[in-house]
Amino acid sequence: MLRRNRLLQAAMVAALVSYGGVVALLLWQGPDGPRIEAGMAAWLVGMSLATWSLLFWWLPVLDRTGRALEARGSGSGVIRLMEGVATTCIVIVHALFLTIVVLRAAQ
Repeated sequence: MLRRNRLLQAAMVAALVSYGGVVALLLWQGPDGPRIEAGMAAWLVGMSLATWSLLFWWLPVLDRTGRALEARGSGSGVIRLMEGVATTCIVIVHALFLTIVVLRAAQ
């Protein structure tokens, strides 16, 4: 799914850029103190890693469901819908993650 889904690939790039951004924000502090607090950084990285782990847990479920529905001859739309929901969640989380990192860097 990762190889054929451009949105997930973009989310993966955003995640990697954001991880680097979080480290940079923690290391290079602003004149008034840290640009990002360690707790917030940990929470952001944790949410990102949680979405990826849920996706990788979800992929075998999608595969098994798809095979079961194909055997019955129905439900191909259900699999596309489930993939779409998973992809949308990943993209939203990482778009927000990247936005928070960029806004904090701009401060």
